[in-house]
Amino acid sequence: MPKDYHKILGISPHASREEIVKAFRKKALAYHPDKNSSADAKEKFQEISLAYRILLKNTRVNSGISTSSDFDPPKNNFSEAKKHRGYQAPKTSEERSERIKKAKQLAKEKVEKERVDELIYHQQFKKSIRYKISVICAVLCILTGTLLTIDYVMPYAKQKTIIEEQLLKVEKSKTLEGLQSEYQNTIVINKQKLILNGMDFFFVQKGDSVIVEKTHFFHDIMNVSVLNNGKIIAEERPSESVYSVAALLLLLPFFNFILEGPTMRYHFVVIFNLIVPNIALIYALLENNRLFRLFGG
Repeated sequence: MPKDYHKILGISPHASREEIVKAFRKKALAYHPDKNSSADAKEKFQEISLAYRILLKNTRVNSGISTSSDFDPPKNNFSEAKKHRGYQAPKTSEERSERIKKAKQLAKEKVEKERVDELIYHQQFKKSIRYKISVICAVLCILTGTLLTIDYVMPYAKQKTIIEEQLLKVEKSKTLEGLQSEYQNTIVINKQKLILNGMDFFFVQKGDSVIVEKTHFFHDIMNVSVLNNGKIIAEERPSESVYSVAALLLLLPFFNFILEGPTMRYHFVVIFNLIVPNIALIYALLENNRLFRLFGG
């Protein structure tokens, strides 16, 4: 048995286009799944949307308003196009005004239809696995980014220790002044590999005493001071400490929650944040065994 779409929207069979739109908006607000938590809200909302589209289409046909397909003329022949759709130039200003009014109404209905389609798509997206994955990834990124940010802002903890391993690398390069040597000293402290550059670290060896400044959560070494007879002879921020920009990338998924809504901008942000911040998350947790340092110190 065919459905009575007028009854679904609660209007009479002779309702005007304006009455259909008004009734749909009222019903859509009442049964939209984001505002109605009842079990049948989604099904009811889709039924209302379908009734709205069909009734609008019927009113366009009954009122003699051409559908969008009627405006697809044969290519490169304007006279044939006019003949194809039975075009007649308006004879009076009233007729011209009436056509303009109908055209505006068509445009308004198209916008309304697109808005309804976006609402339906957004609701279906929120039920999808991709949405659930994006929420889980966003929470992990935000949590890790927050911990990293707090870690880098808080005062560092100082610790006196020794260099466990050391590897000196010398690279020679040609310049206008002749051959120049560049020194790169890789040392291991607390099982972390740190790269120290410069001549000041040429004489640093395994077993030398150092003072390190570490963060509290991930135990990142932010500063290394080499001691000799109790005095600091060299000091540098290791390469690891310059990657704190990853913390900012990890906070980007905040926009997933700020911009949530049935818009293309929101879905673009979700897709973007499924890629860039998660790459930063993998790097931040695996670089120099940071994830294991969070639990193991």
